[in-house]
Amino acid sequence: MIFRILYIAIFFFPGFSLGQSSYAPRLERACLDRVTSELTLLLQPGKDTCNPFQKYKLWGRTDAFAAFELLDEEITFNLLSWNVNMPNKKKWELYVSTHFNCGNNDSFLSNVIFIDDTPPSYVEPDSISISFNSQQVIAGWSNPPETDVLGYSLFKVDGSGNNLLIDEQNVLFYTFDPVDFKSNQSGNRLAIAAYDSCRNGGVISAFHSPVLVSIKTNANYLCDKGIQIEWSPYIGWDVEKYEVFIRDADKNTTIQKITVSGAQYSCSYTLPYLNVNLDVFVRAYKTFSTITSTSNRLNLFLPDFPDPNTPTSLYFCSVKDNFEVELEGYVNPSDSFAIYSKTTGSSWTLTQAVSASNGVFSYSHYDNDTRITSVDFRLVRFNGCNKAADTTPLISSINLQNNEHSLTWNDNKQWSMLGGTSKYIIEKENNGIWEEIGNTTNTNFELPPFGSYQVRIKGVTDLWAQQNKGYTYSNPVWVDLGFDSSLIDTLLIPNAFSPEGTNPIFKISNPAIQPGESTMYIYNRWGQKIFEGDALLGWNGTISGAPTSDGFYIYKVTALYRRKRIERAGTVLLLR
Repeated sequence: MIFRILYIAIFFFPGFSLGQSSYAPRLERACLDRVTSELTLLLQPGKDTCNPFQKYKLWGRTDAFAAFELLDEEITFNLLSWNVNMPNKKKWELYVSTHFNCGNNDSFLSNVIFIDDTPPSYVEPDSISISFNSQQVIAGWSNPPETDVLGYSLFKVDGSGNNLLIDEQNVLFYTFDPVDFKSNQSGNRLAIAAYDSCRNGGVISAFHSPVLVSIKTNANYLCDKGIQIEWSPYIGWDVEKYEVFIRDADKNTTIQKITVSGAQYSCSYTLPYLNVNLDVFVRAYKTFSTITSTSNRLNLFLPDFPDPNTPTSLYFCSVKDNFEVELEGYVNPSDSFAIYSKTTGSSWTLTQAVSASNGVFSYSHYDNDTRITSVDFRLVRFNGCNKAADTTPLISSINLQNNEHSLTWNDNKQWSMLGGTSKYIIEKENNGIWEEIGNTTNTNFELPPFGSYQVRIKGVTDLWAQQNKGYTYSNPVWVDLGFDSSLIDTLLIPNAFSPEGTNPIFKISNPAIQPGESTMYIYNRWGQKIFEGDALLGWNGTISGAPTSDGFYIYKVTALYRRKRIERAGTVLLLR
């Protein structure tokens, strides 16, 4: 009885037989196609050198207590793969025997294996997400513990719960074609299953679905800059938190990151500015894990109020009289505007609301004495939310000051800021007509030495040529510089002098004659010239350093006087 059990063990379990020879073939794997019932047997051929080889015989059974039956024969010795059509799809127990023509009893038995019908372990996605750049659905997962994993089946789960096979790949990360999953739509439900080299497929996982984000602007977003962000929850694992990213796509910067709990699916945000191209996406964080999932990236342009058809501008600011400044500019008739004014050391004051039916407005300002100070103006445009939308550059009236013989004034601040070519013309009033007496690009001017008249500054620029308003006037000032005494004949020539007295030098006097511009000649009674020199320095009554005698002497004076040469002659009495 003991020997019979051992025989059965040897015959029916050759894989465990102590007598299995190294010459026998070795069965590696047995795979059964569950559709066609075709068996694929992978084996290493036997190493027996006895010739001639006759055949391999394949034996199998489906019941551990039944005898093995012959399933197929093969006459190729170096056989690596053996395909057999099986009578059913049960889990067969198999072995192979070899037969040689060496006494017709040279036979070896292979090891015993079972048809492999055990699939890999359950596996599901780590996460399903949306690529930030390509906006394609992507997913990743980890290997199950089995070593024999040939690949993974990827399924799209439709709204009815059907698993639709998309692809089979031996990868741990996959980018899906937009035909299969559209990142900006709902219904991106992914399930997976691992399969082994026998095509045994594991259990299809529960599906995972990424976050889908959407944005709504507030009804009055132009005024409150508010947006509402909503998203669908991540399906597949518990979410610890969501992070909402709001980015300026043009600047490639994050404007705000908002963190909310995993149970919250919406948030509100007030933008810091408009005219912005927004990128918004949401990232889900798995509880107690570093795994995350990113939603679709939603792009939205949020414009501000449109720019006016007519650029807002102040291009004319001129003093009309001491208490009136004239302004002119362009506005958009559909918007509202206001003029603000200030003087040095004061704050901006609302002066006048502006309206214009054709875009051009004119305004006269009466609140300041233009003789004392310049006045700064700016025009502010208000949008439909009654908020300041933009403002013109500052423009200034010209305040002219008289500093005795020099004039000073402030520049037109707008002209200097905009870099236009400009100059200042100094004008003098003559019987109601203003005449140019000089011009400069500076803000000061030296006046002629004499005269009394009214003067003003006319600034001119090439910035506003299209409006024919490329000029501005200052306040007028009165200058009184006295009269030119040279216009009166003040040439004085004494008729006597005393070298030892209070009038020791015989000389002329005239403020209009400068040193070197006159000559004095002295003659004695016989007509002989005894002196020649500068008439302003004069003659001291000597000849070659020696005193002359008393008496009358003849003089002649020539000079450059009133832009012409003059001559005077006469006699002078020398007294000692």
